[in-house]
Amino acid sequence: MKTLSRVAFGIACLFLSVCGAQATNCPNVTYQFTNGTTADATQVNQNFQDVLTCTNGLAPTNNPSFTGNVGIGTTTPENALTVVGQIESTSSAPGMNMYDTAASANNHRWSFGAGSGSFAISLFNDAISAGTQPIQITRSGVTATSISLDAGNHTIPELYLHQNGNVGIGTTSPAVPLTVVGDVRVGTSGNNGCLQNYAGTAIAGTCSSDAALKIVTGRVDGVVEGLTHIELTKFKWNATAARLYHVSTTIENTGYLAQAVQGTFPELVSIDKNGYRQINYTTLSLYGLQAIKELKALNDKQASEIAALKKRIDAEDQRLSRLEASLNVRTAAN
Repeated sequence: MKTLSRVAFGIACLFLSVCGAQATNCPNVTYQFTNGTTADATQVNQNFQDVLTCTNGLAPTNNPSFTGNVGIGTTTPENALTVVGQIESTSSAPGMNMYDTAASANNHRWSFGAGSGSFAISLFNDAISAGTQPIQITRSGVTATSISLDAGNHTIPELYLHQNGNVGIGTTSPAVPLTVVGDVRVGTSGNNGCLQNYAGTAIAGTCSSDAALKIVTGRVDGVVEGLTHIELTKFKWNATAARLYHVSTTIENTGYLAQAVQGTFPELVSIDKNGYRQINYTTLSLYGLQAIKELKALNDKQASEIAALKKRIDAEDQRLSRLEASLNVRTAAN
């Protein structure tokens, strides 16, 4: 306990102008042990608290410094400051700053702050003021929570997690689970990169399609006739669609009506979570390619039939020519 008492005394000295002054300037401090005697932890703690609460005019030491690592709640601090436990603040806008010690005019600073129901982490340096070019993660609200990440001084953060769970890139009002205001690039090199549906099947891009990876369960035929019954329409979304799917009601679009597609290709139509029909446009486009193939086959068949018919007509023309020549000869003989 001698070592513990010296540690407590040494820490207390940091808060006093002169370490040897407490006996004179803090007459209310009554030490419960003397040098060379044994004291328990309660006595050491009481001595420390007495010195810290001394009200006899002693001012704390300006800018106290420690040599080595400092531990709070631990005797084995691994860093300059190691805290095992909670750090609390009763300020209306609590915060914490950390600095590096690089010999540079642009020492980096990490700022942790909270206020008005939000929490923020900022990174800046001496060359720019606080709040400029920050990296911020902010949570605001009590029952409604949103998180944003801004790697620069932008009006709209680069990444935004809305309280409804939707993620926005370049927007703070994502209408679907992932909304991107801007271009999207996928792939690792060259022209690869695949956009897949929930089943892992290609929607767009360069995707796996090797026959060795598939079990063929059937073929799709006879789509030309079905496509003739589907009309391509121009339309604008109505108020119900805007409320449910956050779509624009002013932009004119081009597409198909799900009911019309369902009447011909029911396998391409399903019901969404709101009870409305939706079309598998990716597969529908594949049906269009199949229709081109069927039209070519039909065209080739018709071309073959026309060629055969032309051959028959040519043969009939030759036969008629021979008959006509024969008649002419008989007529001349008579």
